[in-house]
Amino acid sequence: MITETDTRRDRWIKAFLHVAGAAAITVGSAVIIGWILGVPWLKSLSSGMVSMKANTALTFVLAGIAIFVFLIWTVGRSLNKLDVERKKLEQSLLKSENEFKELLDDAPVAYHELNGEGRITRINQTGLRLLGYRADEMQGHLVW
Repeated sequence: MITETDTRRDRWIKAFLHVAGAAAITVGSAVIIGWILGVPWLKSLSSGMVSMKANTALTFVLAGIAIFVFLIWTVGRSLNKLDVERKKLEQSLLKSENEFKELLDDAPVAYHELNGEGRITRINQTGLRLLGYRADEMQGHLVW
């Protein structure tokens, strides 16, 4: 089971990865632009530092892209887990509804449901037997 602490930690990790990926792509792209345009101050991370080689800058960009691909993959996995959980809940709800309908249909007393206008929307088998009608003959008719 996922706890609140787990989700908070996961959010912090994802936020850090977003920042790291964006930073890697930004730095790598700036250095590559510096090499393409011949701007010396864009070739290094800070003034006074040695210039970064173009292949290192490309590695930064690719690493940032890899981080974003990983994030997209993890989001896809999370969505898949949620979808599986939703389907299980839907199946459980359907099973519960069927059990409830069977319980009402097999009840030893007559049971009927009415809408806001007082019209019959559902009647169980016992009620139909006692009154001598079919369900289609009862549904939609006013009780009074």
